[in-house]
Amino acid sequence: MLTQVTTKDGQIQAGYIAGETAEALTLKDLSGNPGQPIAKRDVTARSDAGTLMPDGVTDWMSEQQRLDLLRYLFELGSSVK
Repeated sequence: MLTQVTTKDGQIQAGYIAGETAEALTLKDLSGNPGQPIAKRDVTARSDAGTLMPDGVTDWMSEQQRLDLLRYLFELGSSVK
């Protein structure tokens, strides 16, 4: 799930959670590269931003095509470390 964070200085950062402790949150950018940890004391807002996939993008696909797409994405994700 894509997470969006707003900090006290007005910066907005979005990404996937790479790590989280009681003190800090680290987001991966859309390329999968982890950014600098963000101190939770500096966060003024945090929300789930959904996904990058637009609504309805797979509506035209058959069930098998959607399954094939998911399999491809899982395989792609497992090869990226």
